[in-house]
Amino acid sequence: CPPLQKLDQTIFDQLIRLRQPAASDAVVMVAIDLKSRQQLGDTPWSRRQLTELIEAVQQQKPAAIGLNTPLSFPSNDPEADQALADRAGNLVLRLEEQSITLSNNRIPRINSLPQIKQIPTVRELLLSLRNPLLLYLPQPAAPLLLPPMPELLSNVQTGHLLLQNDTDSSIRRLPMLLPWQDRLIPSLPLQLLLKSRGAQLQDLSYGTHPFSGSLKLGNLDLKLSRHYQLLLDLSGRHSNLQKISASDLLQNKLPQNTLRNRIVMIGEAAQVNSQGLGALEAATLATLSLVNGTPLYQPTWAWLLE
Repeated sequence: CPPLQKLDQTIFDQLIRLRQPAASDAVVMVAIDLKSRQQLGDTPWSRRQLTELIEAVQQQKPAAIGLNTPLSFPSNDPEADQALADRAGNLVLRLEEQSITLSNNRIPRINSLPQIKQIPTVRELLLSLRNPLLLYLPQPAAPLLLPPMPELLSNVQTGHLLLQNDTDSSIRRLPMLLPWQDRLIPSLPLQLLLKSRGAQLQDLSYGTHPFSGSLKLGNLDLKLSRHYQLLLDLSGRHSNLQKISASDLLQNKLPQNTLRNRIVMIGEAAQVNSQGLGALEAATLATLSLVNGTPLYQPTWAWLLE
């Protein structure tokens, strides 16, 4: 890890600790946590269990539902697969990252955007204080992504959750749009924002990768770092996130309107790195930043200090 990069990461972490978390109850986690596993069975949960959980969330009339559990292949219970597909309205499904290329790994075009091919000139980049070296630097390799199982292809929206480790193995960023083949794949949090506002992916205004610094949706202007990166705001991890146990929801221990008009993120409460930050929590934090209209980002001129 280069010394200046390590210093930048340390300063960012310290500033996050000093940051006052934005108050919001717009996003809530429904976690398949230790209590859920003890009372309702260990993970991975079956398609029938997931369907029951999704139904329980839907009965509370949320604004949108994100499922952090990829469903890339049919199970050995076709009826359960179809039952889940029949109840997938209002659902945004996480795409699965893979390590091998399969012949059928095409993401439906409705769940992606075309890349803008118009490349700015060096002069245009300098006038906007953007780094002209990005014209010549190699771009990050595109990941391999699996689409959902065929039963879900036509009636769910999808998004990636490609959490990227920095050189110190900490997670600080998540791309809102990810180059993949000749398209741009939206993130799970971005798709949830769109669904909660009754908007479509095609309603989004965006710029050329990797230079774009913002996404626009109506009067909402979301400032981002290059490569459409959102910096994760960890300031509200322990004080600003509401987590509900899936077992409490399934056992009817919650008031009827607990989830009404809120964005609900469903998933396993597992940790993924030394920060103790799991994919479910990271996705919820990113969604909260988008909903509040306050994503953290690196200014376009920051490269001058690097």
